[in-house]
Amino acid sequence: MSAKARHGQRNMVFGGLWLGGGLLITIITLSSGSPVFIVAWGAILGGLIQFIAGAREYSKNKG
Repeated sequence: MSAKARHGQRNMVFGGLWLGGGLLITIITLSSGSPVFIVAWGAILGGLIQFIAGAREYSKNKG
């Protein structure tokens, strides 16, 4: 596996972690019953973008 493919995999992992963490924070604060909640847009959107970029890089260089 090439270095670029490994870099793509790394971006997919970290992007997925940011996305999952942002969703988890959002779900926890929404379900807490408090009238104030947090929607972690930065983590969700940034993680999604990083994951997609990593997936594209991996699929392009996996050979």
